Amino acid sequence: MIIPKTKQVYEKNSSDIKIVLNVLSCVERTLDKLDRPMIIDEVLPMMWDVRLSDPEVILRVVSEYPKIYKKKYWATFYNYIIVELNVEMRLVCLK
Repeated sequence: MIIPKTKQVYEKNSSDIKIVLNVLSCVERTLDKLDRPMIIDEVLPMMWDVRLSDPEVILRVVSEYPKIYKKKYWATFYNYIIVELNVEMRLVCLK
């Protein structure tokens, strides 16, 4: 329930650095309580789309990935990155 609302706030205010930092903070606090589908469907796409223009945002995003990478989420993180890279590589090859 929290993550979809957080994602909506992010999508409406993705250019405001303070709000982006607050959204990432919320994700950080709730990450341990989320199940695998929520991470795959909501968290990873949102983090993939975050603009890394500010050093604080970069630091926050980079600090989230190891938490997803640990323990039970390792396969989720690894598979998601592989799928995203494959999709992007196919798009580049088609151009």
